[in-house]
Amino acid sequence: MENPPGPLSNAPNAGAFREPSPLRTAGGIWSLEDDHLASIEQFGSDLSVVLVRTEHVLIITAQLPPIASMARRRAALPFAIEDRIAEPLDEVHVALGAEVAPHTFIVGVVRHELMRQWVLRLAEAGLDRAALVPDALSLPVPGPDTWSVDLAGERAMVRLPDGTGFAMPLALFTSAWEANGKPHAIAYGDTLPPQMEAARTELEVEPLAHRLLVPALDLRQGPYARPRKPVDPLWRRIAFVTATGALAHATIATGDTLALSHIAGERETEVRALAATVQPSLVLDPELSTTVKSLAPASQATAAPSQFLILIDRTGAALTAVDIPVLWRSVAFDQAVGTLTIAVETSDIAGLQRVLQALTAAGLTVQPGAATTDQGSAIGSFTVLAG
Repeated sequence: MENPPGPLSNAPNAGAFREPSPLRTAGGIWSLEDDHLASIEQFGSDLSVVLVRTEHVLIITAQLPPIASMARRRAALPFAIEDRIAEPLDEVHVALGAEVAPHTFIVGVVRHELMRQWVLRLAEAGLDRAALVPDALSLPVPGPDTWSVDLAGERAMVRLPDGTGFAMPLALFTSAWEANGKPHAIAYGDTLPPQMEAARTELEVEPLAHRLLVPALDLRQGPYARPRKPVDPLWRRIAFVTATGALAHATIATGDTLALSHIAGERETEVRALAATVQPSLVLDPELSTTVKSLAPASQATAAPSQFLILIDRTGAALTAVDIPVLWRSVAFDQAVGTLTIAVETSDIAGLQRVLQALTAAGLTVQPGAATTDQGSAIGSFTVLAG
């Protein structure tokens, strides 16, 4: 079903809204209506999502040939949907979303003019790294022949079984429901209309942040992609020192053993000292637990394991159960609150979802963070809580 037109209304479960302070960097979920940003939910991770009106975005599915490269998929996408949109391709932004069936992807289409306005508004509010997600996609994906429905005021918002969604005036909602065969409906907002009383009503207990950990569609792509987080100069120094030490070790094998061993030893000592000062937001190799343990001072070899090492071991063990390659990108430990934050890379969005499932299945308390996709890979952060 194509997206019907409709007026604007509040995002689901919004509660009391308030305008964010400029340059606010705390993680959270926001709603953007016209030029007004409103807070829906705030939390401690660095995940930031801004929900925009689904009425402004055409959400459909498209089949693409089996292309491995994400960049090539995006290049082929406009031609796959050209005959399904009413506006010229050069006037609209086309965004590639999650794969919902083999070679079938969610697609979002929105006018360039509107995207530029949204991105500028987020930059002014200090949310320039936030994902932009149509608000209908904040609803859970229902089962076959079922609609997830959020009614708020004079607006109806719907998520469909194929992962797409739409929003429309409440006055037209019942007619649209009847025209589509009166599917079973699950209410996540106000009570359903009397004509739909036979449909079951239930509430979703999963936090909104979990549903938006890896959005099914992030409009921040191509010319509107989120800026990459700048690298702190200290990490550049650590990377340089580590590379220098690695080069020295490699050259030892060719000769000059005494001189280069001395250089490598100095570099290793410096890396250990730098890592200790930052505790330990440090890019690590795949042998994470071994690498971290090797950085512990010798005086701690017989001491009880620190909370940091305990969380690292449990997290690493959990991710060995994931049946796809998972690359550790970074790790940081906040000793004051006992939280471990990791960033990992997988081949796609579904891989990040498997990571979350593996961590949860291992009995860890996990708070999802930001996720990005770029040229055939997906990078997501997770905060593992102590206890």
